[in-house]
Amino acid sequence: CGLPPVLITLTLHKIAIADMLGVSPGQLTDAQLAQACSTDEGKAGDLVDLAGCAAIREMSCLVGLEQMQELNISGCTGIDATTVATVVAKNRTLSALIFGDGMGEPATLEVGMTEADFSNKNLGMGGAIIISAWITHKDKGALSKLIWGGDYWNSPLDGWTTPEPVTLEVGMTE
Repeated sequence: CGLPPVLITLTLHKIAIADMLGVSPGQLTDAQLAQACSTDEGKAGDLVDLAGCAAIREMSCLVGLEQMQELNISGCTGIDATTVATVVAKNRTLSALIFGDGMGEPATLEVGMTEADFSNKNLGMGGAIIISAWITHKDKGALSKLIWGGDYWNSPLDGWTTPEPVTLEVGMTE
């Protein structure tokens, strides 16, 4: 009948760090995050949700979460992109990252994705750093098409403008 001889089920454990600590996401501090990362419950999270944690600046403790497969940092506007890039580079189990400034639809990076459309996501320079780290450490050559830009911004020459997105593809010659 086409079914495999053995059926394996996998249950992923989602952990919202702020909820675990009993604080609102916007009030979660660096010290509280570090504390949560050191607990058994924090270490057991497969899907780690930090969405809206605007006060977080330091998240290097996430490198040690050896079960973390997905990290959601959308709306975490205080995090430095180089800190995120370090987590991407050093956490071996991370296979999905959700990020963005919280103003629009978040961006998602996943291991094995072949196309990514980040147009109109308002990711800025920080987003470029994060995407670069992902491509360098997680992508393994899968991503062949990337669309970037189209963000509404204030140009010193043109005022408020929305430039056309740019498409980058493997094998481009111009």
